[in-house]
Parts: sequence; structure tokens; C-alpha cells
Amino acid sequence: MKRIICTILVLCLVFCLAACGGSSTPTITPEPTPIPTPEPTPNPRRIIAIDANYEHSVGLRADGTVVACGYNGNGECDVSDWRHIVANSTSKTHTVGLKDDGTVVAVGDNSEGQCDVSKWSSIVAVAAGFEHTLGLRADGTVVAVGSNQYGQCNVSKWTSIESISAGASHSVGLRKDGTVVAVGSNTVKQCAASGWSDVIAIAAGSDSTLVLRPDGTVRACGMSMWGELNTES
Repeated sequence: MKRIICTILVLCLVFCLAACGGSSTPTITPEPTPIPTPEPTPNPRRIIAIDANYEHSVGLRADGTVVACGYNGNGECDVSDWRHIVANSTSKTHTVGLKDDGTVVAVGDNSEGQCDVSKWSSIVAVAAGFEHTLGLRADGTVVAVGSNQYGQCNVSKWTSIESISAGASHSVGLRKDGTVVAVGSNTVKQCAASGWSDVIAIAAGSDSTLVLRPDGTVRACGMSMWGELNTES
């Protein structure tokens, strides 16, 4: 009788093992693959570039729209309907915007024709002076509109230009070879930078010009009534 009972128990154990896969080795459950947390979507209304001049400020949003605040007596802040803008530049009384298709828009004072940019094309950079506007073409040439009282718009012969900057009454360009060209008012030697070499960046102030060299030093010329040329300190 005991033998029969033992046999039955053995058979039950065999059936149980078979039902469980025939092995006493524990089953290892793999760790679940973590689901990556998606990156937050950047705010298209965030400001990505700013510019300011005299009495108004302009901000470029990531979605290509523009905001402005400050004095608007000449309509220089009327930029709310601008779209597809990739860069902008401001002067005392006008604002210029560069569109992603290479065309240009401008608002504000147009007494000297400084906002007559609607026919420009293939523009890659813009610079607004006091009463003139510069546009850098993709081929390295430069166009200008507005007051030319001091010759600040005499840029038609410039070639191989890679960046531009406009002062109150002078214009500065940086060539691809690192040399500088400048035209316009030179009453305080703000155009003395013309011919300088080994330059990687330029900036025109109202009556001054600054250049940045590859070694990190800065050279300047023009008016220094308030110490604006003290770049060696």
C-alpha cells in the first residue's frame, strides 16, 4: 500500500514539473525598457536676437516675428506685421528687417529714402545708419540707400565683403581677406580704419569704428569724447 502511495506521489510530482516547463530553474523576467522623456518643445515666441539704438529697442523671435518698444514718433516700432525675419538692425529713427528669402523690409523715417529697400534681393545682412541703410549681397557686394551727404553710400565698388556696419554718417565693410574698407564722414577720423588688415569683426559707432583682431585685441579710430576708443584698458 505504501508503495502504491509513493508511486502516486512521484507521478504527481512529474506532472507538476512538466506543467511548469520541466525545470526547477527560476524564470528571470527582463527589466522593462525605460521610455525616454521627450525634450520640451522650444517656445517659438522666445527672443533670439536683439538690437537697440537711441530711443527704441527691437527683438527678433524664434518664429520670425519681431517686437519693438520705445519711441515711435516716426513709426520705427511698427514691426508687428513682419514675418519670416532672420535679422534686424536699428538706427535712431528707422528699423530694417532681413527676411529668410533675402528680401528686406524697413519702417520709420524715410525722409532721405533710407527705407527704400523693397526692391533689394539676395541680401544676407543689413545695417542701419542714421539716415542710410546698407545691404550685403550673397555675392559679397553691397548696396545702399538714403542720405549720401558724406559719401556714406558710395559702396558700389566694394567686393568680397563678408560683413557690414553703419555709423551715423559712415559705412564700414570687412573683406574676406581680413582688410577693412570705410567711406563717409571722416571729420574725426572714423574712416581711418580703411586699409587695416588682420581683422575678423567690425563695429561702427556713431562717429567711431572698432575692429577685432584674431588675437583678441581691439583697434579703434574716430571720436573719443567719452572714452569710447579706450579699448586697451
